[in-house]
Amino acid sequence: MNKLFSAFGFQQTRLRLLANIKSHGLVLFGEFDHAKAAAEVELILPPTTVLIFGNPKGVLR
Repeated sequence: MNKLFSAFGFQQTRLRLLANIKSHGLVLFGEFDHAKAAAEVELILPPTTVLIFGNPKGVLR
């Protein structure tokens, strides 16, 4: 697994990713906030979000 580090904080990085997804004509299929889910069961997790995005047409040849 490769890791990339952002020069921005979590929320700004998330917003920049969402803006880039939209500007490239991609679809955001889902967003899963693991930290929020952890808090609901009284666990502490640093900001952890999964973004599922792509092109619903895919690459058809």
